[in-house]
Amino acid sequence: MKAIRFDRFGGPEELKLVEMPDPEPGPGDVLIEVHAVSVVPGDWKLRKGLLTGMFPVRPPKVPGRDGAGIVRAVGAGVDRFAVGDRVCFTCQHVDQGSYAQLAARPADDVVPMPEGFGFVEAAAVMHAGVCAWIAVVGTAGVKAGDRVLVHAAAGAIGGMAVQLCKHLGAEVAGTCSARNRDHVAALGCDRIVPYDA
Repeated sequence: MKAIRFDRFGGPEELKLVEMPDPEPGPGDVLIEVHAVSVVPGDWKLRKGLLTGMFPVRPPKVPGRDGAGIVRAVGAGVDRFAVGDRVCFTCQHVDQGSYAQLAARPADDVVPMPEGFGFVEAAAVMHAGVCAWIAVVGTAGVKAGDRVLVHAAAGAIGGMAVQLCKHLGAEVAGTCSARNRDHVAALGCDRIVPYDA
């Protein structure tokens, strides 16, 4: 398979297109033919070597946190997915990433693609969606009737957090620049606080 890999820490010039062996799905894994990936800040920070204190990563490394594609094989014990399923997935920074034609991921890191989504949209929402879910549901435990302030409500994670809070029945205020007021209102914010007005 082809993959994008860096063999040493550095700038974007360190990313090279290389041939690598096809991964094999182990027990509990899903082998995915990758159709789209997202590019998130952690990808370039990892490539530059800025995250080695948090993640024990050493080159050579295929970066990429999230992706979307089609299931090509499943390992023993996987019954939630079948060959041909359209899925999106996430990779841990310490694993081989999504910037490749194939990715073998634990089934727990894979979810069915939402109906009506293309591969690009599915790959793009994974990181922001997971971050928003962790903050809103996992950490804050937002529920109906809560009042929530979302900073950077026009950004990817903030926008997802606004929508998730509204879905859960919370009253939401969001900060954004004045030029993004209409966008944030369309996401469902009850009150908008432009930080530059």
